[in-house]
Amino acid sequence: MRTAVILAALAAGSMSNLEAAAYLERQPAQEVQLDQLLHAPQAYMNMRVKFRCVFVEHGELYDPIHTQYSSESFINVVAWDDDARIWEPAVRAKPVASMYLSKERAPRTDFGDLRKYQLVDITGEVSSAFRKVPWVNIHTIERVADAGRFSDDSVYHIEQAQRLAADNARDLAETQYVAALEEELPTNGRILIGDLRARNLMAAGRAGEAAAILERALRAADPDEGHSPIGEKDHAALHYQLARAKNDLAANEAGDQARKDLFAQAVQHAKAAIRRDPTQGDYYATLGIAHAGLGEFDDARQQCALAIRMQPNNAETRWYLGRILDQQGQHDEAIEALKKAIDLTPKDARMHAAIANAYLHRGQKAGDKGGADVGTAMREYDIAIRLKPNDAELLHASGQAMEAAVASKAEIQVGTAKQAATPQMAIERYTAAAAANPNHLATHLSLAKAYQASGNNEGAAKHLQAAVEIDPKDVGRLTEVGKFLEGMDRKEEALAVFERAAKINGKNADLQYHIGHLALQTGDGAKAEKALEKAIDLKPRHFAALCDLAEVNLAAGDPKAASKRVSVASDAAQTPADKERVAALKAKVDEALANR
Repeated sequence: MRTAVILAALAAGSMSNLEAAAYLERQPAQEVQLDQLLHAPQAYMNMRVKFRCVFVEHGELYDPIHTQYSSESFINVVAWDDDARIWEPAVRAKPVASMYLSKERAPRTDFGDLRKYQLVDITGEVSSAFRKVPWVNIHTIERVADAGRFSDDSVYHIEQAQRLAADNARDLAETQYVAALEEELPTNGRILIGDLRARNLMAAGRAGEAAAILERALRAADPDEGHSPIGEKDHAALHYQLARAKNDLAANEAGDQARKDLFAQAVQHAKAAIRRDPTQGDYYATLGIAHAGLGEFDDARQQCALAIRMQPNNAETRWYLGRILDQQGQHDEAIEALKKAIDLTPKDARMHAAIANAYLHRGQKAGDKGGADVGTAMREYDIAIRLKPNDAELLHASGQAMEAAVASKAEIQVGTAKQAATPQMAIERYTAAAAANPNHLATHLSLAKAYQASGNNEGAAKHLQAAVEIDPKDVGRLTEVGKFLEGMDRKEEALAVFERAAKINGKNADLQYHIGHLALQTGDGAKAEKALEKAIDLKPRHFAALCDLAEVNLAAGDPKAASKRVSVASDAAQTPADKERVAALKAKVDEALANR
C-alpha cells in the first residue's frame, strides 16, 4: 500500500523523485531474504528492504544506460545470500552483483572495513527489476558483530570433503569436514556443514555419530531467543536426516524398548520435517519406515504410497515400501515393489540386498518348497556384493542366506554351474565380512557358531574373543557374548565375561543373575549366593534368580529361606514352565522341611 501511495504521488506530479526517495528512506524496512529478491524482484519494486548477506568484493558491473548506477557516483557491491552454499563452485560463481552504494554514503558506512566472507546487513531500495534482476540502491551496510565468517581455507576444506564423499572416501571426507568446523564459522554455515557431515557419516554406517551431530544442529537451529538462523527447508532437512539416523539406529538395536523409543523419535522428527516442508517425498517414506518399525504397518504403507505418488520415479521410496511390505510378511508385494526399484536404479546394491531379503523370507516361510527362492536370494546377494564388494553388512547377510540355503537343501549358482549349498560356503562369506570390517560383531558371533557346529572349537573361541574386544565397555555386547558362551556350555568363560560386564554396570539385575547362575553350575556356592542376592535386591521379583537362590538355600541346608524364595517366585511365575519349576522346587522344600 505504501508503494502504491508513493507511485500515485509521483504520477500526479506532487512529489519529485528526490522527495520520493527521501520519503521512502524514512520508512521502516521490510525484512526479506536476498533469495526472495532474486526470485521475484518486481514484488519489491520501490520498497525499502533489509536483508543479510555475505560480502564478496567491490565489483565493476554498471549499466548506466538502463539504470541510474554509474561508476562515477556508485560503488558496485557484490555478495552471496547468507544461506548460499558457497563451498559449491557453481554457487560461488554466481554472486549477486546488482547492488550499489552511493559514494557519498560510503564514508558513513562500514564498507571501507569489509573483508571477503563477512556477514553484513544491507538496507536499501529495490529501484528497478530490469532484466528480472533486483537493482538495489543501498542505504546502509553494516557488519554483523561476532557472527563468525567463512574463509578461503574453510571453503576449500568443505569443497574437498564434498568431492571425497561423492567418491565414497568417507573417512577422508570426515577429516575435511572437521577441519572446516575448527574455524569460527557463522551459525547457519556451521549448521549446514553439520548436515553435510552427518550425511557422510550416515553413508559410512555411523548413524550414532550422525545423530549426535544433527541433534546439536537442531538445538542451534532453534534458539531460545530470536529467529532460526536457517530457512524452513534446511530446518526440515535436519529433522529428516535425524529421522533416518534414528531409523538406522533402531534397526541395529538389540533391546526391544530401546528400539521402540528410537522408532518413536524417528516418527516425531519425520513429522517435523513434513510440517516444515511437505513437498519432499523422501520425508513421507522415512516416516513410513519408522511406523513400520513400531509395527504400525497401515500407517507405514500409507506414507510410502504418498511418497510414491509424489515421486513415482524415486527408487528409494519404492525401496522403503518393499522393506515395509517384507517386514509385514507380504513378500510377493515386496518383491514386486523392489523389482520396480531395481528397474529405476539397477546398480544400487541396496535394492538388490532388499529383494534378496524378500526372496529369502518367502523361501523360509515355504519350508522345504522354498529352495528356489533361497537360491534367487543368493543370486541377488551376489549382485549386491559385486556392486559393493567390501560391504561387511552385505557379506554377513549373504552368509546368513547361505546357511538358510543349506537348511533348505537349495542349489546355488557357483560360476557357470549349480551346486548344493554347504556350511563351508557360509563360513567363507562370514570370513570375507570379517576381513571387510574386523569390528563387525554379528560376523564374529556367526563365525563362532559356524565353527562350533563344525567341531572347530579353537576357531569359535578366536572369534568370540574378537567379539568381546570390539568394544570392551559395551555391556550389551559383552552380555551377548556371555550368553553365546553359555549356550556353547563354556560356563567358566561365560562367567568371566558376565563378571567383566558387571564391573561396568553393577546395577544390572540380569548380569548378576547370570553370574550367580553360572557360579551355581560351576560349584561356587558362595559366589552364587552373593550374586543372586544382589540380583534380587535390584529386582525383587526376578523369577530365575529367586529359583536359583532357593536351590542355593536348599544346598546350604536352609529350607526355611528356600521356602520364602519359592513363595515370592510363585507370585512372579508367568508361563507354564515357570509354574512347573516352582512346583518342583516347592516339593523339594516341603520334603526338606519334613525331614528336619
